[in-house]
Order: sequence, then structure tokens, then C-alpha cells
Amino acid sequence: MRRIIDYFKNLLNIKIQKNQGVLILTSCITGFIFCYISARIQKEIVSSLPAEFLSIQSLWFCISSLLIGIIWKGTTRLFAIRYFAILALSESILAFILGMYLTFVYYNPWIFAIGTLLYQSVISNFVCKCLMCFESKLWQQREREDFDNTNSVMRNIVCCIGFGFAVLNMPSLKIAIFLWGCSCIVDDIGWIIVYKKNKELILKGEKNNAICD
Repeated sequence: MRRIIDYFKNLLNIKIQKNQGVLILTSCITGFIFCYISARIQKEIVSSLPAEFLSIQSLWFCISSLLIGIIWKGTTRLFAIRYFAILALSESILAFILGMYLTFVYYNPWIFAIGTLLYQSVISNFVCKCLMCFESKLWQQREREDFDNTNSVMRNIVCCIGFGFAVLNMPSLKIAIFLWGCSCIVDDIGWIIVYKKNKELILKGEKNNAICD
């Protein structure tokens, strides 16, 4: 069995290094769920909301990403990195609560659109910036390239499976939103585990960097 696994890993160019196993696993789970449900949710949002709002939504994301990129330095950067676990948990919990509310209490496309807009434009942006920092500290040069490539290969495999399932059995909107909320809980778990295991390494030198910034 081990030889068979190694054969397919080499065939698919999959190289799982230290601290990467749990990240690849959670990435595959959320990638599969997202691909399975995305068409249903996107169709609902596009057909239910005016085109002007979708443009405003995109503009809002661009502006928030720009502003967070500008302030990503000094004490702001240090604060986000130091309290990454809280930020990531907040992102997951808010998305989960939103998904469960829309599924079991009251569904409204405006609540879904505005709710995701608010937390994703702020908290999710900071989480993504933290992940950018973690990757640069945990893996260097070719290791970083191998991680990105392995993650890409695995996600593309599960995406093919997810889209294939959607073609064969498209979920209802209620099931899609429920699965979306559940997937948000899984999404950051891998990085929280890796952060906790490597917190000392990640935070090393960050105070000096904050002072220099």
C-alpha cells in the first residue's frame, strides 16, 4: 500500500512536507464543498440582487484590500499575527452563524450578501495577510514552491470531483448554504493548528520588524 501511495504521489507531483499535511487536508475538504455548492449560490446571488450591488460589492472588496495592504505594517501587522487564532476563529464562527441563520431561521439574499461582504472585507483580508507571512517563515525557496504546487494539484483534483458531483446532483439552495457554513468552520482549522505549533518561530523577530516599520 505504501508503495502504491508513493507511486501516485510521484505521478501527481505531490510533495507534502512538515506542517503541510493538515493544511492540504482542510484545503481539500473546503475545496470540494465549495466547488459542489458554488454554482447554486452564485446563480442565486446573481439572479436575486441588482447588478449595481454586485459592482458595489466588488468595489468595496478592492478598497478594503487596498487599505489593509497600506496599513499592513508596524503594530497593526504585529497585532494581527499575534492574535491570528482569534481572527481566524472569528471568521469561521461568523460565517457558520450566518449560514445556520439563513438555513434554519430566515433566508434573504441581501442578508447573505451583506453579511459576507462585511466580515470578508475586513477579517478575511487580515487572515489572508497573516497566511502570507506564515508561508514565508515556515517554508523557504523551493519548499514554498513545492507547497504551493502540491496545494494547487490537490485542490484541482478535488475541484474536478466537486464540480462533477454538482453536475450529477446539484444541491438545493438550503443545502448549499448549510454546507457553506460548515465548510467555513473547517477552512481555518488547519492554519490555526499550524500556527499554534509554530507560534514561537512565527513571532520571532516580529517586534523588531514592527519597530523598523
